[in-house]
Amino acid sequence: MILKHIALLVLVVATKTTYWDCYNQKCVGTGFYDDTYIDCDNEYNECSTDYQGYPVCNTDYSGGDGVDCYGSYTCSTDSYTGEAECTSISGYIGGGTSILGLLIVCCCIYCCCKRYRQRRTEVVQRTVVVQQQTVTAPAPAPTVVQNINVVNAPPPPQPGYQHQQPGYPPQQPGYPPQQPGYPPQQPGYPPQ
Repeated sequence: MILKHIALLVLVVATKTTYWDCYNQKCVGTGFYDDTYIDCDNEYNECSTDYQGYPVCNTDYSGGDGVDCYGSYTCSTDSYTGEAECTSISGYIGGGTSILGLLIVCCCIYCCCKRYRQRRTEVVQRTVVVQQQTVTAPAPAPTVVQNINVVNAPPPPQPGYQHQQPGYPPQQPGYPPQQPGYPPQQPGYPPQ
């Protein structure tokens, strides 16, 4: 459910940022040249700057910056900065922020928050059910420390049952005899 809303939002954003209704007509520099503008139709070109920050109009690319317009409109540009502007003819919605896009984003956020709240409520309910169904485990048998090993306490002997004597079982007799020493070495170094 949420993925459907997110996919719709990504689709709207992707289509709205790829193509503009009106394109900027100038490029601006950066740094020392941040008030320098050059003519560049962004519908067929793209703006960038050189290593010093001077504006450059790239003719190898198309689809630079612009704005989306809605309703009946005409395109105009700011005479100094060259930024595109929408002039509404019908009075429906002029340029600038898209009210439809804003409504779609608000609806997506509302749906996501609503679904998150539902999931949190379901998790809390499941946690309560699991806690109610949990049975406490019996306490483990006490342990006895014996010769550095920790072992469970042995059960008490049953009547009529021969219990083993305490202590360790007898060990095997010593190690097998080792082979006698290394073979004798040849005296001196071999001739070269």
